[in-house]
Amino acid sequence: GADFDRDEVWVWKPDEQLRAVNLSGMSMIDPTRTALPEAWRGGTTMLAPPGSTLTLEVTRRGEPEPAPNQVSLSRTIWLDLDGDGYTIKDRLSGQMRQGWRMNYIGQGELGRASDTSSGSDLLITTDPEDGETGVELRSSAVTIEAEIRAQQGHGTFDAVGWDHDVQRLDTTLHLPPGWSVLAARGVDELPGTWVDSWSLFEFFLLIMIAFSMGRLFGWPWGVISALALLVSHEWRADAPYYIWFHLVAG
Repeated sequence: GADFDRDEVWVWKPDEQLRAVNLSGMSMIDPTRTALPEAWRGGTTMLAPPGSTLTLEVTRRGEPEPAPNQVSLSRTIWLDLDGDGYTIKDRLSGQMRQGWRMNYIGQGELGRASDTSSGSDLLITTDPEDGETGVELRSSAVTIEAEIRAQQGHGTFDAVGWDHDVQRLDTTLHLPPGWSVLAARGVDELPGTWVDSWSLFEFFLLIMIAFSMGRLFGWPWGVISALALLVSHEWRADAPYYIWFHLVAG
């Protein structure tokens, strides 16, 4: 009728996860110069006069490369009393977008895995491609709790142990009496290690005391005092650490 504008305004909002298309046959216009509602703006705005035709040319279907997986790992490690073995409990959460399998490639043997969202156990299988053990995932949501047992103790622990990169890692290490953590490599922060307990001032004091003992009693005693300070620093609560200051002063 005469009360309606003959030219229409069309809006195209693509979904790149489904397909990518090229639009042709109509003129593109600025949506701010139209009376379109605010909720309709943000897409490709076109002017559609009577008799015009919009041509859609599909250039791609689906995503060419799936987005990377987003997995977080919370790991708890218990070392045996004799240090000859340890138990690990892993909690993995996040989203899987490719590689629908989680293989355990770290130290120890994967003994049990369960889906915490459904409360059901997962079947542990062997990957035919590389022979690693792991679990198949049937959902994009990752909610796995796994138990790993290592019968033989190791001087080092794997930070992750799974064949996927993790975006966040939290690790809690339970040690029996008489055991300590020397250092950690490749982590942002791990308080409580022997290396982390040192400060620049304490390192300067060690060099000063070792040099003083070497000048007073000979360089073999300087080396011995340096080794003694290294062993006793923050390692045992009752270690005779400050006796060296009184000895040098005397």
